[in-house]
Amino acid sequence: YADTGLAFGNSYCYFIRASNGAKTSTSNKQCFIANVLQPPAFTYNRYATVLPDNKSITITAHVDTTPGVYYYLLQRATGGGSFITLPPFFPKTGNAITYTDSPVSVTANTYSYRWQAMDSCAHVIMNSNSGTTMLLTASIAANLDVTLSWNDYSDSLGNTDHYDIYRAVDGIWETTPFATLPFTGSGGTYT
Repeated sequence: YADTGLAFGNSYCYFIRASNGAKTSTSNKQCFIANVLQPPAFTYNRYATVLPDNKSITITAHVDTTPGVYYYLLQRATGGGSFITLPPFFPKTGNAITYTDSPVSVTANTYSYRWQAMDSCAHVIMNSNSGTTMLLTASIAANLDVTLSWNDYSDSLGNTDHYDIYRAVDGIWETTPFATLPFTGSGGTYT
């Protein structure tokens, strides 16, 4: 049983009583002062996006400024592997955190990120959703057709609506999408 909604600083006592209707047995009493602050209502990974230099990823979180959170950690998983904690930690200073992870090999791997809200004893209070970057590959045929393939952008709290494809000709990027494709849930291809 989890007793929720406790007020910080109040004293609470508990005991358990077993009963069969006619007879009862009572446990010892357990008392304490509620000195653990409420957990955050949310720790949300807004996005993880590859930067134009093709060597960096920006990750942004939207976080609750609840007093129980003392700092945040950022974790990364490469190519679907296990999460590791990145070296910097982020003191609680506001409701948005942005970090640029560099150098990373964005042309060879996908990267998943999640944030951890930590208490003053270095315990994880809450993990955010994770966001996984897209990895685009291209191949060219003898007739000069170019086939693009990519994995879906992954976010455990929502789905992508569609994909816009942009193209540069002789190093000049077009300002509007070259093509727009619906989200399929199984990655994308375009020729």
